[in-house]
Order: sequence, then structure tokens, then C-alpha cells
Amino acid sequence: MELRSLRYFVKIVEFGSLSRAADALSIAQPSLSHQVAQLEEEFGVRLLDRGSKGVKATAAGIALYRCAVSIARQLEEVRGEISAEGGNLAGDVSVGLPTSTAVVLAMPLLRAVVKKYPNICLEINENGSGLLGEWLLHGRLDLAMLFTQGPVKALRCQHLLTEEICLIRARDPNSPPDKDPDSAISVAQLQDERLVLPSKANGLRRVIDEAFALRGVRPRLVAELSMLRMLREAVLGGIASTMLPMSAVADEMRSGGVTVKRLFDPPVLRPLSLCVNANVPLSAAGEAVYATVVETINNLVAEGVWPGVTSTIAPSAGNAAGPA
Repeated sequence: MELRSLRYFVKIVEFGSLSRAADALSIAQPSLSHQVAQLEEEFGVRLLDRGSKGVKATAAGIALYRCAVSIARQLEEVRGEISAEGGNLAGDVSVGLPTSTAVVLAMPLLRAVVKKYPNICLEINENGSGLLGEWLLHGRLDLAMLFTQGPVKALRCQHLLTEEICLIRARDPNSPPDKDPDSAISVAQLQDERLVLPSKANGLRRVIDEAFALRGVRPRLVAELSMLRMLREAVLGGIASTMLPMSAVADEMRSGGVTVKRLFDPPVLRPLSLCVNANVPLSAAGEAVYATVVETINNLVAEGVWPGVTSTIAPSAGNAAGPA
């Protein structure tokens, strides 16, 4: 079994298509099919189910995929460690960011890493917190921001922020600007508020539902939407209000397109932690990116760029070398 065959297999599973994987790898599809056939012959099991809509890994294929991803990541870590020994910090580092967090953090983090570590290739994956946690456990990510505060099995997490969830309404262009932008509204007062909320699979929805249940309020739902972009567009289009962290609507707040009401009784809060796989040590490049994430968040909060959060980062933590 060659490492090249494993790398090819990973691409096939991720693309779900032999032809698309072949295009991405710049090789002929028959050659790619031959590599898969060799793997299946060597292991004595079928690794892919082939259908009219593409290919899908079998149970054995999923096991091989996870192993292959882990091997590839370990090789990259070795390359990075060797480069670091020569005084040149390098390597690939993958970071997972929930969608609402990526809005405010992704570009500042990218700029900081490129400036400080030009030989590190940063991969930023934007997705739901639950899926990012799975990818972290399976070795597809080196570190991830997750909505958790307490201990998580097989993960080591550093709680960095607590985000305040607010009521977001469209501003009536015919009405004067809100004279009290910091005004608040109780959860009980939202009983008759028309709402578009994140879908139940979203971790934010769980926090919102808990707040409503605590006050015995049943929200007046207009729709459940899984995409942050659609939630913002629904509010701006006057369809209904929503509940999001301020960071998710920072541009709309600056442009005056929305009004923001803080929530109380109870306040709706969401913890945000930086997590790594407890069983997989970070490479030197990964440690450097970890410290840069903490430092970047610290700067964004201090400069007021990340509104509506309470930081738990110690003043000197911005220079931390990595996870505790």
C-alpha cells in the first residue's frame, strides 16, 4: 500500500465522485479507479459503493478514510517539526470556525497568521459547531472553536468567550434611529414576537429554547433556517425578527439596517472555547496557530470589533504558546 493511494482515496471520499477527485488531483479517472481497485484487493473488502450519483464509502471505507486522514496529518506534522528544527516554522494547520464566529474571526486570524508565519499554510473550515467537533475527533482538524464551556470527552478545551445572544429586528427606515441602542427586553416579552430562528440542529437553537422553556414561553415561529445568511436576509426583508450574537450582524449594525435588543430574565448566553484533540499533540505550527487564535480574539475584544462578548482570556494569555 502506497501513501499516494491513501491520499487519492481521501480525495475520492471527500468529493464523493471519481471524476471530480480525478480533476482535483490532475490524473486520469481510469488511473484513479485502478488505485481504488488495488486497495480493495489488498484489504479484501469493498471500500466504495458506486452509484449513478457518485460514490460513497462503505463502513470499511470510512474506517480507511479516517486512518488515511490521520496518517496524512501526521506526515504534515513531521514536515513542520523538521522545518521548525531548522528555525523555519512551517506546515499545514486546519482550524474549524462556526459560521457566526467566522464572520468576525476568520479574516483577522488569516491576516495574523500570514503576517507572523508566512510558511504556515492555514486552512479555515466554516461549519456548524457539532460537525466541527466530529472532525476534530476524527483528525480532520487541528483545532476548532466550539460552543462549549465544560469538559468534552476526548477534547481539551479552553473557554475564551461568552457571547450574548440578542433580539435582532429590522429598522424601519421611516422611523428615527433607536435613541437607546442598549435597551433590553425580557424573554417573556417575546411571546408575540414573530421569529425566524436557527434550525434545531444548530447549537444556538438549544440555548434559545432553554431560555424560552425557563420562562414557560412558546416562541411564535415563522420559520427555522439553517443558514446564517438566510436569517439575516429574513430580518432585513422584514419577514420576522431573529436571535443571534451581535458579531453575526456586525455589518448590519454599522449600516443601521437592524436594531439590537439585549435579552434578560434570563440573559441568553453562549460559551465559546478553543478545542484540540486530547489524544493528538499539536505540531509546532499548530501550537503557533493556537496562540495566534487566542491573541487575535483578545485583540478583537479589546478593540471593540467583537461586540457583545465577555472575555475570559487573562491579560497575558495573548502570548500563550498553546493549549494548557
